[in-house]
Amino acid sequence: TDGKGGCAPVGATLKRFPGSRVLVPASRRATAGLCRHRRLMFLGRLVERRDRVENGVDDATGALQLGKDGAAFLNRLAGRHIIRPGRGFGLVASTTCATAPCPPPAILGSFLPFSPGTGVGVNQIIAEARALGVNTVRFGTNAGDVKPAIAAFARAGLRVVLTIRSGSFPSQPPTNPTELAAFRARFDATVSALPPGSVVQVENEVNAAKFFGGTMAQYGTELATAVSVAHAHGLKVTNSGITFYPLTLMAWRDLKSRRQDAAADDLVQRVFGHAAIGRKVLADLRAKPFAGLRNKSLQTAWDKVSQLAPILRASRMDWVNFHWYSDDEEALATSVRYLERATGKPAVSTELGQWNTVPGVVTGHLTTTIDTLHLPLILWFDADGMPALGLHDAPGALRPNGQAFRAFVNAHEGRFLSAP
Repeated sequence: TDGKGGCAPVGATLKRFPGSRVLVPASRRATAGLCRHRRLMFLGRLVERRDRVENGVDDATGALQLGKDGAAFLNRLAGRHIIRPGRGFGLVASTTCATAPCPPPAILGSFLPFSPGTGVGVNQIIAEARALGVNTVRFGTNAGDVKPAIAAFARAGLRVVLTIRSGSFPSQPPTNPTELAAFRARFDATVSALPPGSVVQVENEVNAAKFFGGTMAQYGTELATAVSVAHAHGLKVTNSGITFYPLTLMAWRDLKSRRQDAAADDLVQRVFGHAAIGRKVLADLRAKPFAGLRNKSLQTAWDKVSQLAPILRASRMDWVNFHWYSDDEEALATSVRYLERATGKPAVSTELGQWNTVPGVVTGHLTTTIDTLHLPLILWFDADGMPALGLHDAPGALRPNGQAFRAFVNAHEGRFLSAP
């Protein structure tokens, strides 16, 4: 890297600059490692003084080649085994490298909801976060409430992503100036209790009738009020989370509008092809002319997201939020790219999850969102629901998919934003 967030690609041309040091990767795997481990920037001078480096200086390149001992030394200092011994790293004098910048650190966390009936409280959520190796957790509350959990998580060194609702599900938005003023005051009381670095999510899945009882225009008014309050406290804000079925349908319609019919058909096949509702949905989408979906609840959710998209684009919120439970990585990437284009905002997910416990789904989703799309915030849904399945049998006792999550965290040490 060049000390300014740049990451040298394999074979980069480097210019000489007196007194500076750059680690030059000898493989694409090593390149990814350098991007993840920014602190490797400081290892150059340490390794230069190390008398156990084997291969010496390459006269052709001027690089100091690191053999087995040198690579092992870097591994120990980095704290993670990202360099294969003997693959070769070099140290050269440099100012710049022709590179794409490394992505900024992301926030990675878990969403294990409070559940008094199953004994899930603050201590269990903390234990699960520790087992997964994350420092961010999500939970929800009504505007005006200040939960003791906020302070408890802060004492444990955990960042909070707080879902703030206007009321209990299905929450009812403020509908007149008096109600809006009262909501602002209650929202401010809750946000005021959040530590710096917290993130605010306004409502939960407003396109779902079971969570939100108002119109999308009413949500837009509530969101604008919430954003102004949260920003006044220096906090990042995101929307309630668009669910993945209507998001997929929005991306399908976008592809159709751009005459990418094959890509549109492939997208919905990937998401709906194995779903219980899939056969009728796919038949409806392929009908000519398209006359809407026979699944009325899904059509209603799609209509709501269609109304919501321009509201989110106009919002001053920081990120656009989606919730995703399909296993397919290509569909995930396509839908996220659509969402970012449609709203003009970086996408995040405060609820990424799976309806099975396959480890590859976890690795694939995290690779797609963190390594490929560089999303700034990802929270994994870590509970058994209907039909979601979490990462643990008991908080801290990880299933194979939970172990895959922890392995991803370990392999990306230094890539994630530390708790404030």
